[in-house]
Amino acid sequence: MTYHASVRLALLVLAVILVLSFSGAPLIGEWSIDVGTLFFLAAFAVVVLGLERRYFKSMRKLTADIATLHADHDDTVRQLEGIVYLYATLQPQLPLPPFNKATIKPDFAERLVGELISREAPVVLELGSGISTAIAGLTLKKVGAGQILSYDHEDKYAGLTNRLLAQHKVQDVARVTHAPLKARRVGDKDWDWYDIDVSSLPMIDVLLVDGPPRWVHELARYPALPLLWDKLKPGAMIYLDDGKREDEREIARRWEVEYPSLERVPFPSRSGVIAFRKT
Repeated sequence: MTYHASVRLALLVLAVILVLSFSGAPLIGEWSIDVGTLFFLAAFAVVVLGLERRYFKSMRKLTADIATLHADHDDTVRQLEGIVYLYATLQPQLPLPPFNKATIKPDFAERLVGELISREAPVVLELGSGISTAIAGLTLKKVGAGQILSYDHEDKYAGLTNRLLAQHKVQDVARVTHAPLKARRVGDKDWDWYDIDVSSLPMIDVLLVDGPPRWVHELARYPALPLLWDKLKPGAMIYLDDGKREDEREIARRWEVEYPSLERVPFPSRSGVIAFRKT
């Protein structure tokens, strides 16, 4: 019996007892209940119902916690599998930087490596640099062709990533350019976006959108597709990171409406990446 059904039944029984007691009618044969006993039973019922409510509340919380633990366990295993894949496939001479909340997740890194290996001399354009730049560089170094053009609006992080690329000896296929944010006209609105000469870019096979950060302004990553659409090859993949956030979900919805030939590609991952293909 559910909690709500138990409450309804108990209230019904108490109501019947109350009516019969005050009407003077016997409840069982000649036996009736005086007012004191009635109130004792009512108080006892209230205590029991309170305990039952706490029990059901605790059970619901326990069930939710167990489901979360299962999901966390499955995600942990999946991320560990991604790390094993990266080391087995790329065989870096130095350890990869640690993955954390600010970096891409191992399952997405695995997906990116597989995507680049499947293409012939891919051109990757990345907005926002970091461990993803090094992993993409190691992949292209392994396949022996392709290039990565990464842009970061903060000179500090551009320098850190370029040093990381040099440590892994992939600076010949990957480089990070400091591109401060400046006003760019998209539609009828000015957006703070990277200072990039889009016309000089090569055609792109894979676009990684991991910037600008959302504190710049609302929907900060939206301009990436309008500004780079004509530079994307047919069949190009677009990856929008942080897809669990409402801003990124709204950006994805706008892109799908504005670009009918944009196809969403399923990517079941707790990392929240939203994947598209230009058909």
